[in-house]
Amino acid sequence: RTMLGLDLSRNQLTGGIPEQVLSLSSLALGLNLAQNRLTGPLPVGFGGLCRNLGRLDISNNKLSGHFPDTLGNCEVLEFLNMQGNLFEGTFPESFTNLRSIQVLDLSCNNLSGTIPEFLVTFPLIQYLNLSFNMFEGEVPTEGVFRN
Repeated sequence: RTMLGLDLSRNQLTGGIPEQVLSLSSLALGLNLAQNRLTGPLPVGFGGLCRNLGRLDISNNKLSGHFPDTLGNCEVLEFLNMQGNLFEGTFPESFTNLRSIQVLDLSCNNLSGTIPEFLVTFPLIQYLNLSFNMFEGEVPTEGVFRN
């Protein structure tokens, strides 16, 4: 048997994301680690886990650092919630590969730079929340930003 989904949300989990989670490559439905006390950066190998993953929720933890470029390997990801952490830096260029994304919430972090223009080309996006970060410059006017 293979595990298709794992929900460990709303526990008191501490420390980094366990390496054992990265070996669960069969998680096609989703991984939910939200509302714990996880700390540290996302492991570089996280993108390998996401290769078949449809939903990823790591919101409301204390995860930090930059997004690993390997997150761009999550090409079938439809739901990505990373809000309420301490992530910093800019969008990695590899996020352009997230063409299946429908829900993207990166709010309440320490992200900076400009809002990437490539977000206007995401054909399926229905919900985008980038609030409470440190973005600067102009907001794109096409695609999901058109009102």
